[in-house]
Amino acid sequence: MKYLVVLLVIFVGVWVWRSNRIAINKDRQENFDREAERQQAKKTMVACAHCGVHLPQIEALAAPSADLRSQLWFCSTEHRQFGAKKAE
Repeated sequence: MKYLVVLLVIFVGVWVWRSNRIAINKDRQENFDREAERQQAKKTMVACAHCGVHLPQIEALAAPSADLRSQLWFCSTEHRQFGAKKAE
């Protein structure tokens, strides 16, 4: 009888240990996925509206705009002051 109790205690201990490991691994994977999404956002490339040079969005300067869909990006403050190049 005492062997059954010992086996039961060992079984419960292993079960608790494994369920904690699974939860910790799940949290780590979620954190890794979130960080991967952040890194991907940093790699988004935009073109300067004045000269057309492509650069990472995180380094680009945005022109003040109320409409986010037609956001203009510039590579430098000078190009932002000049504004978007007119279509010829």
